[in-house]
Amino acid sequence: MSAARLINCPSCGGSIAIKAAGYSTTVACQYCGSELDVTNPDVRLITEYHQAASAGDLPLGARGTLVGTEWEVIGRLERSDDGASWTEYLLFNPYAGYRWLIEADGEWSLGTALNRNPVTESDDVVTLDGTRFFLDYAPVTTRTNSVVGEFYWRVRAGDTVEATTFSSGGSSLSWERSADEVNWTLTEQLPDGDAVRASFADPAPASPSAGPATGGGPRQFGRKASASPRTASAAQGLTPVKRASDGDDLSKMIGIAIATCFLLLVIGIFFGMSRGSVSQSMTVYTGEPARTMMLGTVTLKRPYQAVTITARGDQFVNKWVDLDYSLVDRRTQQAIDAYGIVEYYAGRDSDGNWTEGSRRETTKFASVPAGTYDVMVEAKAQNWSSSSYSSSTSSSWASGDGSGWGSAPESINLRFTITPGGVFFGNMAMFMLLIFAPIAVWMWRKAQASKSGYRR
Repeated sequence: MSAARLINCPSCGGSIAIKAAGYSTTVACQYCGSELDVTNPDVRLITEYHQAASAGDLPLGARGTLVGTEWEVIGRLERSDDGASWTEYLLFNPYAGYRWLIEADGEWSLGTALNRNPVTESDDVVTLDGTRFFLDYAPVTTRTNSVVGEFYWRVRAGDTVEATTFSSGGSSLSWERSADEVNWTLTEQLPDGDAVRASFADPAPASPSAGPATGGGPRQFGRKASASPRTASAAQGLTPVKRASDGDDLSKMIGIAIATCFLLLVIGIFFGMSRGSVSQSMTVYTGEPARTMMLGTVTLKRPYQAVTITARGDQFVNKWVDLDYSLVDRRTQQAIDAYGIVEYYAGRDSDGNWTEGSRRETTKFASVPAGTYDVMVEAKAQNWSSSSYSSSTSSSWASGDGSGWGSAPESINLRFTITPGGVFFGNMAMFMLLIFAPIAVWMWRKAQASKSGYRR
């Protein structure tokens, strides 16, 4: 998709809106007829004229709908050969590309340039997609008499090509050969010429003195036309902020965001949870060597699946247990490791009683390949003491030497639950943040604009 670009004609100073910026290479000024090279930011004058360009039936910038697509007239060629003359309008839509609208003796047809050649059966017959087209006349010299608007190739008044047509019912194939290339165009006759004229509305009037500072500009494809023209602001590029549709847009965006979040939550829970939990108990002692134990076996059937291990401790205080988990694949004996810790501390200081940590801890393995796994754990318990802590469960563990480390072994009972699957609420929260962040930014910018009364 391209955006319109405004330039000034180096010859007459008239403002020209290039509708297919980035695609068009040549522009013939609609005010003086001068031919411009627009391939570079600095517009170059190719040929200077000082004559008013003739107005065709359809003015540049006129828009109309043909075959269900809205088109804009961006160029016009007046052409002739030995026996006839006609007008070709170049139509453009940023989503559909280019088309030719051709008027000859009151008859209208719509042309589409082909990116492939028809199959030649003989000098008089060609075939395209199974349809045979028959030669109308021998090739003749066709001349371009005048050029107005923008084009995607180099064109100027006086250019000549060899051309002819092949017909089949209401369709025809136009063949043109220049010194550099051969072009084929499929044209379809339009039944009602008056309807074609009526469908193209005259664009807003423009003058050579018009320019970007007017705050106008062409209507964008796919947007509804305003019921009334926007009031030009005294400040350049600013337009009134109020739009009747703003409230509807916000409610729709929030509704879509909420629905998306709900769908993500349902999908996450549906694919994250599964049956087949395994439970196991274990007792460890503070200060003793680490103890290793197999907690159970889980079988994962999905190609990739999470595994959740939850550890719950009994009523211990000021202790922690390091938990080194391993999922050992029975087929390959390869292990997937993860770490967890159960810790809970309590005490009293000058601010009063405090607690820290939790006796319950959850460890998740993400994207574990399908297979049967033995779940192993290596647990090591440690004791922690503080001179400010007064234990309600034991008074004999503290070392009393101010080092903060206990010496008497104490037992901690742990209960493990291994569940295939898992819901990563952190990831969901991040997705929801990404969904609502653009809406928040949009609302903030709208609020800022409302303060000043204008929107950029």
